[in-house]
Formats: sequence, C-alpha cells, structure tokens
Amino acid sequence: MPKSDNRPYKLLFQAKLWALFAAGVATVELSVIAYNVAGNDSAALLGTALSLKSLAYVAVPLLTAAIFERLPRGRFLMALDILRALSLLSLVFVTGEATFLAAIAVFLTASAAFKITYLEYVSHLLPDRGEFAWAMSKSRIVDELEGVASPLAAALLLFLLPVDSLLLLSAAVFAVSALRIKAADLPDLSGKGGGRRARQALSGLRMFFARAELRPLTWLMVAVAAGTAMVMTSTPYLIRSIAGEGPSATAIAFGAFGAGAILGALVHVRLRAPLSCGSEMAAGGVLIAAGLLAGMAVTTFAGFLALWAAIGAGISLVQMPAAEIIRDAGGSGGMMAAFGAGLAMQNAILAGAYMLAGWLAAGAGPETAFAVTGGGAAIAVALAWAGLRPSASAGSLRPKR
Repeated sequence: MPKSDNRPYKLLFQAKLWALFAAGVATVELSVIAYNVAGNDSAALLGTALSLKSLAYVAVPLLTAAIFERLPRGRFLMALDILRALSLLSLVFVTGEATFLAAIAVFLTASAAFKITYLEYVSHLLPDRGEFAWAMSKSRIVDELEGVASPLAAALLLFLLPVDSLLLLSAAVFAVSALRIKAADLPDLSGKGGGRRARQALSGLRMFFARAELRPLTWLMVAVAAGTAMVMTSTPYLIRSIAGEGPSATAIAFGAFGAGAILGALVHVRLRAPLSCGSEMAAGGVLIAAGLLAGMAVTTFAGFLALWAAIGAGISLVQMPAAEIIRDAGGSGGMMAAFGAGLAMQNAILAGAYMLAGWLAAGAGPETAFAVTGGGAAIAVALAWAGLRPSASAGSLRPKR
C-alpha cells in the first residue's frame, strides 16, 4: 500500500484524528445535554438537531467554496477547530432549547466547513494518485472506527467525569487538533479558485452537470443514499422485530455495516490498478442494489449481517474512486468547489432517502422499503453505467499525473 513521507499531510491527518475523536465524544455529550434541557421532549430536540446537520452539510460546503475561497486555508482550519471548541464550551451555560440549537448550529457549520477544507488540502498535498487513494481509504477507515470507539470512550468518561468536565475535555482536544494544524505549516491555498467561478456558490454544481465524467456520480449518489438510508433507519426494527434479537444485536448489525465499509476501502486500494474508476464504482453500485433487493427475503440475524456488510462495502467502492474523479475534474483551481458540490449533493439526496426509507418501512413494511430502495438503486446504477461505460469499455485506467 502507498505510504507518504509528506510531513504536512501526516500532521494534518493527526489533526483529523484528534478532531474526529472530539466530535464523536461530543455527540454523546449532546444527547445527555439535550435530556437535561428538554427532559421527555429530548427526542424532538435531537431530531431538530439532526435536521440542522443535514442542512449544514448541504449548504455549508457550497458556501465555503464561494465565501472563504480567499482565506488562508491553514488558518481557516485552525479557526474552525477553535470555533468548535468554543461552541462546546458554550453548552456549559445553556439553559434553553433555543440556545442549545444555536450552539449546535455553530458546531455543525464549523464541522462541515472543516471536512471540505480538509479534502482540498489532502488533494493538494498528495498529488500522486496512489497516495491520494490510500489517504481517502485511511480517512474512511478511521471514520468508521470512530463510530465505534468514540461512544465507548464517551460512556467510560461519563462514569469518571460530569458532563461539564467532559465538554471541557472535548474542547481541549479540538485545541490539540488546531495545534497540529499549526505545526503542519500548511501551504497557503487562498485565491487558488481564480476569479469569478470560485465566488459563485453554484459553480461546483454546474461542474457536476457540465462535465461528462461527473454526471454519472449523481446517479451513484442515489444508490449510496438508498443503502445508507435503509441501514440507518430500519436496523433496529429489522434486528429486533424481524430477526427476533435483543438490543445488543442492533449494535452488532451497525458494526457489520461499518466493517463492510472498512473492507471496501481496503479493497479499493487493491482494485485501483486493474480496474478503471468506472468499473469499480459500477461494481459497488451493483453490490448495494443487490443487497437491498435481497433484503426482501432475509429474516435471520446472520442474513442481515451479511447484507449490511455487503452494502457497506459497496458504498466504499463507490465513494473512494469518486473522490479521485472529483479531484481530477476540479483541477488545481476548483477542487474546493468540486468537493463542496459533491458533499452537498450527497447529503441532499441522503436527506430525501432517509425520509423515504423511514416512511416506507413504517407505513408499508420493510419488504416494500427494500423493494423500492433496491429498485431505485438498481435503476440509478444502470443510468450511471450508461455514462461510465465508454471509459470502462475502452480499458481506461486511472490517469497518471
């Protein structure tokens, strides 16, 4: 596997690890604070907070590319970590729902902006395609591992510390992340967008519809959203009511989904040499659609574990090469706009998929939900393949820089 001796990238990745851990622990803290603030209405309050997250991850990536294009990116990343730390510290003084949501909105906005700026820096620091592919796979792996490790760490820390002290600890971890970024001495990317295009929030979206290599990605986002939505909305019901397992089995099922995503990220590094990006993404899309359609017939715990792992692997096989395609399409001057548009579109589609999958499972039953999401994913993959096929059939491998 490619290994980079790039010191700025290594320090930036360390900063991501610190920030990822702090954000994961903070997520658990927010659930506790929501109950302290709203009591029995805490579920509604958290639902509103999740809606804010969806909105933030749709709007902020576009606005970041448009508004902050002229800012020194390294200082911008440090400022975002500090802003996240301050928003957590403000929760110590929160007494009402409005102030709670305001603090959460600031935290989520900074997190979304950090994600898109991090992607741009990795693309700039690792011009070698092999190193970039491995960096994206590492990022996906740690994202999945964080989903398991951070809640466990938060649960342990809550036994040892009161919530206010844990908030202070999370804020301090964000400060450590900011110091790692400072130590990286990142190059100044301000002004790389070059003029009018970068100042327009919709420039990245227009790029997705204008560039032939990007148009199929929109359809593949539909398949990714369908798989993600079914897993996230239906797992508790499927595992407990259909498979007849206990609460702990639900966590295991989510773990199977994460393990599949990790496996897909690792497989991507192996497949990137013999397969074109298009062929790999098509294989991932087929895996997602097949897993969803197979869900109509599965009733056992082991069967759901296998399906969730397959869907997780398929999602990684779509998203990993997609990042390479987006980077190439954006070029040196439009990477932030391209990545911002991709992140915004994926989250907008995902928000709709969450509602569709949840409503279908609750109103018409899981079999109907599997049929609709699986059928939609299959159609989306077929439409994407129409655009991916020319490069794949021509034997086009990932171009070398």
